[in-house]
Amino acid sequence: MHFGAVPLTKDGRLSAKEVIGNKKALTEFQDRYNQFINERGFQLERGESKLVTQKKHQDMDQYKQGTKYHETVFYQAKKK
Repeated sequence: MHFGAVPLTKDGRLSAKEVIGNKKALTEFQDRYNQFINERGFQLERGESKLVTQKKHQDMDQYKQGTKYHETVFYQAKKK
């Protein structure tokens, strides 16, 4: 599930830092949200922290190279 929000301050400015805080605060918010939803009968699973998985972010180009994205798109287009 994805949740979209616009971090507006009380005076109408955009400021994720003021509304959400830092990465730790965001993680804590996501944990509380997951608990809140599950207490109301839904069965959502929270993803594992990258501290646990030790995974590192890849930029889009690295991801596409690793998955051979462009080759797949080319062959799919060729089949049509």
